[in-house]
Amino acid sequence: MKFKKIISVLAATSILGTSIVTPLNIISTKTFASMATQSIDSNPNLINLNFDKATETASFKFKNWITGTETKNIRANTPTFTQSGNKYSTSDGKSIQVNSPTEIALVNTSGKYFMIGQYVNTEIGKEYTISSKYTNPNPNATSNYFWMGSLSSADVANDSKFTAASGTAEHTFTATESQTLIFIQQVVTTTGTKTLTLSDFSATKSKYQIAKEGVNAMFEADGKVKTTVDQVWIDEVQAQINLVTDATKKQALQTELNKAKQKVADDTVKLNTAKAAVDALFVNNTSSSDAIKDTTTQIAIDNAKMLVNQVTDPTVKTALEQDIAKAQSLLDAKNAAIQAEKDRQDAASKAVKELFTNDDSSSNSIKNLTDQTAINDAKALVDKVTDPTVKAALEQDIAKAQNLLDAKNAAIQAEKDRQDAASKAVKEL
Repeated sequence: MKFKKIISVLAATSILGTSIVTPLNIISTKTFASMATQSIDSNPNLINLNFDKATETASFKFKNWITGTETKNIRANTPTFTQSGNKYSTSDGKSIQVNSPTEIALVNTSGKYFMIGQYVNTEIGKEYTISSKYTNPNPNATSNYFWMGSLSSADVANDSKFTAASGTAEHTFTATESQTLIFIQQVVTTTGTKTLTLSDFSATKSKYQIAKEGVNAMFEADGKVKTTVDQVWIDEVQAQINLVTDATKKQALQTELNKAKQKVADDTVKLNTAKAAVDALFVNNTSSSDAIKDTTTQIAIDNAKMLVNQVTDPTVKTALEQDIAKAQSLLDAKNAAIQAEKDRQDAASKAVKELFTNDDSSSNSIKNLTDQTAINDAKALVDKVTDPTVKAALEQDIAKAQNLLDAKNAAIQAEKDRQDAASKAVKEL
């Protein structure tokens, strides 16, 4: 739940600029409404502050507002008004004055009750707050005060009484209908002009409702914390909960948020553990080295992969998976090179052993079939071996075979020479 507030600077400048050079009595009531709704967010003002006439006649009612004197007659919306500049008046000494795009005044000279109301769209079961800054000079708890609240379809008021000279009036209620009548009732029981000035008049979801929805949005239908919940989201909802004043409600929300906080904390531990395991696969503990450690095995990679599978942040998880793939590729290449060397060593060792009696160089004798070609072929295979220790041992065996073959060939040649000499001597007889 990312809250955004977008205010059109150009629009605001245009409106304010107009109000500076234009008398208030010809400011459009539509301008009053638009100025009060420039902020677009997830908790808009439900009150339509437009005071347009319902009919373009000398005597009229309002399009968006209803008026009366008390809860039992406001729905009838009986009073009619006439206009003089920015002031809308009844015939019995009550008027509504539009002072600015964000301020109106209820002016009462009749010493009677004056009530204005509006139907606003609400969601049953959700909590809303009506709010307005106000001034009410020379208030009196019995003869000059006002009520603010909501009225049920059975004309039962849910309201609060305000008797101070100024301040911010707030009343919170839980909606029982899809359209709720909200009202302000000015109570004046003495003679003389009484003016109740209201500014920043609004009806919005309460701070508790916003915080509650913020918390609820973090959880799946089965009660599990959503995988997308992160610290930024946590901080936003915490800020909303901090605004709730009811201690019991606040604690209930905090308890739920703490579950999400624990989930984020657990995710952080899992992420850090997985990252450490992945980094440990590489030289200098960084995949940018493009080399794995000598100690990196398939088991180490598999263990790191299992830890990465527990990471919930998709971006981080993808990056770690790429590093795992790199480590696997490097290990596969390393293993392939090791296997190739092993194959070379096995081939060379087999060829060398086959030069000797019983395929054993320690026999200190070569087979009758061992000739120079066989030794040369074995030597060619030994030359391909890269391990210096293994290669040196095989070369020693090649040298031994060569010496044995040379000795054998020398003995054969000596015997041949003797035979040739004897044969020659015999023939000469």
